[in-house]
Amino acid sequence: MARFAVRFALGVGLFVAFVQAGTVALAWWRGELPQPALGDWLWIASLPVLVAAYLRWFSVFRPGCDACAAGEPERPPGPRGP
Repeated sequence: MARFAVRFALGVGLFVAFVQAGTVALAWWRGELPQPALGDWLWIASLPVLVAAYLRWFSVFRPGCDACAAGEPERPPGPRGP
């Protein structure tokens, strides 16, 4: 249970950081940040790192993910069932 809680907390933190980095990067892209500060550049630079972390540990593209794996089809109980 503790492992799930840690993974959930990391996922929430990653999501919040991704939203903040995306907001700053979008404002920079649109020209709304005429002179970005150091913190803005850190958020912009962290965006690819956050995307890579999501793809590595939280998405369905992570190694060992079996969310889409075909399992044994369940047969309903009945005259032809088990």
